[in-house]
Amino acid sequence: MTSLSKIIKSVNAIEDGRTVTLCDVDILTSNLKTDDADPATNHKQGNLDIDVQITQIKTVSESILNRARADADNLMSQTMDMLSTQREAMLCEVNEQAEQIHKQAYDEGRAAGMLDGLHSFDEELSQIRAAVAQLQVKQKEQIAALEESIVTIALDVAEKILNKRITQDETEMESLVRAAIAADKGKSRITVELSKQMPVLIASLQQKLDSLKCSNCDAMELKAADLPVGACRIESEDGIIDASIWAQLENLKAQLENIDS
Repeated sequence: MTSLSKIIKSVNAIEDGRTVTLCDVDILTSNLKTDDADPATNHKQGNLDIDVQITQIKTVSESILNRARADADNLMSQTMDMLSTQREAMLCEVNEQAEQIHKQAYDEGRAAGMLDGLHSFDEELSQIRAAVAQLQVKQKEQIAALEESIVTIALDVAEKILNKRITQDETEMESLVRAAIAADKGKSRITVELSKQMPVLIASLQQKLDSLKCSNCDAMELKAADLPVGACRIESEDGIIDASIWAQLENLKAQLENIDS
Protein backbone atom coordinates (compact mmCIF):
# COMPACT_ATOMS: atom_id res chain seq x y z
CA MET A 1 0.00 0.00 0.00
CA THR A 2 1.41 3.42 -0.96
CA SER A 3 0.63 6.76 0.72
CA LEU A 4 -0.33 10.00 -0.98
CA SER A 5 1.92 12.88 0.16
CA LYS A 6 0.13 16.00 1.25
CA ILE A 7 1.36 19.19 2.92
CA ILE A 8 -0.60 21.15 5.49
CA LYS A 9 0.20 24.84 6.07
CA SER A 10 -0.70 26.75 9.18
CA VAL A 11 -1.15 30.48 9.58
CA ASN A 12 0.85 32.83 11.84
CA ALA A 13 3.17 31.90 14.72
CA ILE A 14 4.66 34.09 17.41
CA GLU A 15 7.93 33.95 19.38
CA ASP A 16 8.39 35.33 22.90
CA GLY A 17 12.01 35.60 24.05
CA ARG A 18 13.50 32.13 23.86
CA THR A 19 10.11 30.42 24.22
CA VAL A 20 8.63 29.49 20.84
CA THR A 21 4.88 28.96 20.83
CA LEU A 22 2.53 27.82 18.08
CA CYS A 23 -0.14 30.21 16.94
CA ASP A 24 -3.37 30.35 18.86
CA VAL A 25 -5.63 27.51 17.82
CA ASP A 26 -8.58 29.91 18.12
CA ILE A 27 -7.16 31.87 15.17
CA LEU A 28 -6.96 28.73 13.07
CA THR A 29 -10.43 27.58 14.08
CA SER A 30 -12.20 30.96 14.12
CA ASN A 31 -14.00 30.06 10.91
CA LEU A 32 -15.18 26.84 12.54
CA LYS A 33 -16.78 28.73 15.42
CA THR A 34 -18.58 30.98 12.95
CA ASP A 35 -19.87 27.84 11.24
CA ASP A 36 -21.98 26.94 14.29
CA ALA A 37 -23.75 30.28 14.14
CA ASP A 38 -24.39 30.56 10.39
CA PRO A 39 -24.77 27.29 8.40
CA ALA A 40 -24.95 29.17 5.08
CA THR A 41 -21.68 30.95 5.73
CA ASN A 42 -20.22 27.65 6.97
CA HIS A 43 -20.97 26.04 3.64
CA LYS A 44 -19.21 28.82 1.73
CA GLN A 45 -16.19 28.80 3.98
CA GLY A 46 -16.18 25.03 4.03
CA ASN A 47 -14.97 25.02 0.43
CA LEU A 48 -11.49 26.00 1.60
CA ASP A 49 -9.17 23.43 0.11
CA ILE A 50 -7.69 21.02 2.66
CA ASP A 51 -4.44 21.11 0.69
CA VAL A 52 -4.05 24.79 1.63
CA GLN A 53 -4.52 23.94 5.34
CA ILE A 54 -1.82 21.28 5.08
CA THR A 55 0.65 23.60 3.31
CA GLN A 56 0.02 26.44 5.79
CA ILE A 57 0.92 24.32 8.82
CA LYS A 58 4.14 23.11 7.20
CA THR A 59 5.17 26.70 6.46
CA VAL A 60 4.61 27.94 10.03
CA SER A 61 6.37 24.85 11.41
CA GLU A 62 9.43 25.56 9.24
CA SER A 63 9.39 29.21 10.38
CA ILE A 64 9.20 28.21 14.05
CA LEU A 65 12.02 25.67 13.67
CA ASN A 66 14.24 28.24 11.91
CA ARG A 67 13.53 30.78 14.67
CA ALA A 68 14.31 28.19 17.34
CA ARG A 69 17.62 27.35 15.71
CA ALA A 70 18.50 31.03 15.40
CA ASP A 71 17.78 31.54 19.12
CA ALA A 72 19.86 28.48 20.00
CA ASP A 73 22.77 29.71 17.87
CA ASN A 74 22.51 33.14 19.53
CA LEU A 75 22.57 31.54 22.98
CA MET A 76 25.59 29.47 22.01
CA SER A 77 27.40 32.58 20.72
CA GLN A 78 26.70 34.52 23.92
CA THR A 79 27.91 31.63 26.06
CA MET A 80 31.09 31.24 24.01
CA ASP A 81 31.76 34.97 24.37
CA MET A 82 31.33 34.70 28.14
CA LEU A 83 33.64 31.69 28.33
CA SER A 84 36.19 33.47 26.14
CA THR A 85 36.13 36.50 28.47
CA GLN A 86 36.60 34.27 31.50
CA ARG A 87 39.40 32.44 29.76
CA GLU A 88 41.21 35.70 28.98
CA ALA A 89 40.88 36.82 32.59
CA MET A 90 42.18 33.49 33.78
CA LEU A 91 45.06 33.68 31.32
CA CYS A 92 45.96 37.15 32.58
CA GLU A 93 45.87 35.94 36.16
CA VAL A 94 47.93 32.87 35.34
CA ASN A 95 50.43 34.96 33.40
CA GLU A 96 50.84 37.31 36.35
CA GLN A 97 51.30 34.37 38.67
CA ALA A 98 53.74 32.81 36.22
CA GLU A 99 55.78 36.01 36.09
CA GLN A 100 55.92 36.12 39.88
CA ILE A 101 56.89 32.47 40.02
CA HIS A 102 59.52 33.01 37.33
CA LYS A 103 60.97 35.98 39.20
CA GLN A 104 60.92 34.04 42.45
CA ALA A 105 62.54 31.04 40.79
CA TYR A 106 65.14 33.26 39.17
CA ASP A 107 65.87 35.07 42.41
CA GLU A 108 65.76 32.03 44.64
CA GLY A 109 66.85 29.41 42.11
CA ARG A 110 63.62 27.45 42.29
CA ALA A 111 62.50 26.84 38.68
CA ALA A 112 60.06 24.20 39.91
CA GLY A 113 57.59 26.97 40.83
CA MET A 114 57.23 27.94 37.17
CA LEU A 115 56.44 24.38 36.18
CA ASP A 116 53.72 24.20 38.81
CA GLY A 117 52.16 27.40 37.46
CA LEU A 118 52.13 26.10 33.89
CA HIS A 119 50.57 22.86 35.05
CA SER A 120 47.80 24.82 36.77
CA PHE A 121 47.15 26.77 33.57
CA ASP A 122 46.80 23.55 31.56
CA GLU A 123 44.25 22.24 34.05
CA GLU A 124 42.15 25.42 33.84
CA LEU A 125 42.23 25.32 30.05
CA SER A 126 41.10 21.69 30.05
CA GLN A 127 38.16 22.59 32.28
CA ILE A 128 37.07 25.35 29.87
CA ARG A 129 37.20 22.96 26.92
CA ALA A 130 35.15 20.38 28.82
CA ALA A 131 32.53 23.04 29.70
CA VAL A 132 32.21 24.09 26.05
CA ALA A 133 31.79 20.46 24.94
CA GLN A 134 29.03 19.89 27.50
CA LEU A 135 27.25 23.05 26.36
CA GLN A 136 27.29 21.89 22.75
CA VAL A 137 25.77 18.54 23.68
CA LYS A 138 23.05 20.22 25.75
CA GLN A 139 22.25 22.61 22.90
CA LYS A 140 21.74 19.74 20.46
CA GLU A 141 19.48 17.92 22.92
CA GLN A 142 17.35 21.03 23.48
CA ILE A 143 16.95 21.68 19.76
CA ALA A 144 15.94 18.05 19.13
CA ALA A 145 13.37 18.18 21.93
CA LEU A 146 11.99 21.47 20.63
CA GLU A 147 11.65 20.14 17.08
CA GLU A 148 9.79 17.06 18.30
CA SER A 149 7.45 19.20 20.38
CA ILE A 150 6.66 21.52 17.46
CA VAL A 151 5.92 18.60 15.15
CA THR A 152 3.58 17.06 17.72
CA ILE A 153 1.71 20.33 18.27
CA ALA A 154 1.40 21.01 14.54
CA LEU A 155 -0.02 17.55 13.84
CA ASP A 156 -2.44 17.81 16.74
CA VAL A 157 -3.77 21.14 15.46
CA ALA A 158 -4.04 19.82 11.90
CA GLU A 159 -5.93 16.72 13.01
CA LYS A 160 -8.41 18.73 15.06
CA ILE A 161 -9.06 21.15 12.20
CA LEU A 162 -9.57 18.43 9.61
CA ASN A 163 -11.78 16.27 11.81
CA LYS A 164 -13.91 19.28 12.75
CA ARG A 165 -14.38 20.35 9.13
CA ILE A 166 -15.33 16.96 7.74
CA THR A 167 -17.68 16.41 10.68
CA GLN A 168 -19.52 19.62 9.86
CA ASP A 169 -19.38 19.18 6.10
CA GLU A 170 -18.51 15.80 4.57
CA THR A 171 -17.87 17.38 1.18
CA GLU A 172 -14.74 18.99 2.67
CA MET A 173 -13.01 15.70 1.74
CA GLU A 174 -13.95 16.07 -1.92
CA SER A 175 -10.76 17.90 -2.88
CA LEU A 176 -8.70 15.23 -1.11
CA VAL A 177 -10.47 12.46 -3.05
CA ARG A 178 -10.00 14.33 -6.32
CA ALA A 179 -6.29 14.75 -5.64
CA ALA A 180 -5.93 11.04 -4.83
CA ILE A 181 -7.67 10.06 -8.06
CA ALA A 182 -5.51 12.47 -10.04
CA ALA A 183 -2.39 10.92 -8.51
CA ASP A 184 -3.53 7.53 -9.79
CA LYS A 185 -4.23 8.77 -13.32
CA GLY A 186 -3.47 6.59 -16.27
CA LYS A 187 -5.10 3.50 -14.77
CA SER A 188 -7.79 1.72 -16.78
CA ARG A 189 -9.99 0.92 -13.79
CA ILE A 190 -10.22 2.74 -10.47
CA THR A 191 -12.28 1.92 -7.38
CA VAL A 192 -12.71 4.57 -4.69
CA GLU A 193 -13.68 3.31 -1.24
CA LEU A 194 -15.11 5.77 1.27
CA SER A 195 -16.63 5.39 4.72
CA LYS A 196 -20.27 4.40 4.59
CA GLN A 197 -20.71 6.84 7.48
CA MET A 198 -20.23 9.67 4.95
CA PRO A 199 -23.26 9.29 2.62
CA VAL A 200 -23.36 12.99 1.71
CA LEU A 201 -19.80 12.87 0.35
CA ILE A 202 -20.46 9.67 -1.57
CA ALA A 203 -23.64 11.10 -3.11
CA SER A 204 -21.88 14.31 -4.10
CA LEU A 205 -19.01 12.44 -5.77
CA GLN A 206 -21.43 10.03 -7.47
CA GLN A 207 -23.10 12.98 -9.20
CA LYS A 208 -19.69 14.19 -10.42
CA LEU A 209 -18.36 10.77 -11.38
CA ASP A 210 -17.78 11.64 -15.04
CA SER A 211 -15.71 14.70 -14.16
CA LEU A 212 -13.61 12.63 -11.76
CA LYS A 213 -12.51 10.17 -14.44
CA CYS A 214 -9.12 10.59 -16.04
CA SER A 215 -8.82 10.53 -19.81
CA ASN A 216 -7.39 6.99 -19.88
CA CYS A 217 -9.74 5.57 -17.24
CA ASP A 218 -12.24 3.09 -18.68
CA ALA A 219 -14.21 2.56 -15.49
CA MET A 220 -14.50 4.21 -12.11
CA GLU A 221 -16.54 2.97 -9.17
CA LEU A 222 -17.42 4.55 -5.83
CA LYS A 223 -17.97 2.17 -2.92
CA ALA A 224 -19.32 2.72 0.58
CA ALA A 225 -17.06 0.54 2.72
CA ASP A 226 -16.90 -0.35 6.39
CA LEU A 227 -14.20 2.24 7.08
CA PRO A 228 -13.86 4.97 9.73
CA VAL A 229 -14.89 8.54 8.97
CA GLY A 230 -12.15 10.29 7.00
CA ALA A 231 -10.95 7.13 5.27
CA CYS A 232 -10.31 7.09 1.52
CA ARG A 233 -8.73 4.24 -0.44
CA ILE A 234 -7.99 4.31 -4.18
CA GLU A 235 -7.61 0.87 -5.73
CA SER A 236 -6.32 0.20 -9.26
CA GLU A 237 -4.50 -2.54 -11.10
CA ASP A 238 -1.25 -1.30 -9.55
CA GLY A 239 -2.40 -1.58 -5.95
CA ILE A 240 -4.03 0.59 -3.27
CA ILE A 241 -3.34 4.20 -2.30
CA ASP A 242 -4.32 5.23 1.22
CA ALA A 243 -5.54 8.84 0.95
CA SER A 244 -7.16 8.91 4.40
CA ILE A 245 -6.90 11.92 6.69
CA TRP A 246 -4.50 10.16 9.07
CA ALA A 247 -2.33 9.03 6.14
CA GLN A 248 -1.94 12.67 5.15
CA LEU A 249 -0.98 13.54 8.73
CA GLU A 250 1.67 10.80 8.75
CA ASN A 251 3.05 12.17 5.48
CA LEU A 252 3.15 15.63 7.03
CA LYS A 253 4.95 14.30 10.11
CA ALA A 254 7.61 12.66 7.97
CA GLN A 255 8.12 15.88 6.00
CA LEU A 256 8.41 18.01 9.15
CA GLU A 257 10.89 15.59 10.73
CA ASN A 258 13.07 15.70 7.61
CA ILE A 259 13.07 19.45 6.99
CA ASP A 260 16.87 19.57 7.43
CA SER A 261 17.60 16.47 5.38
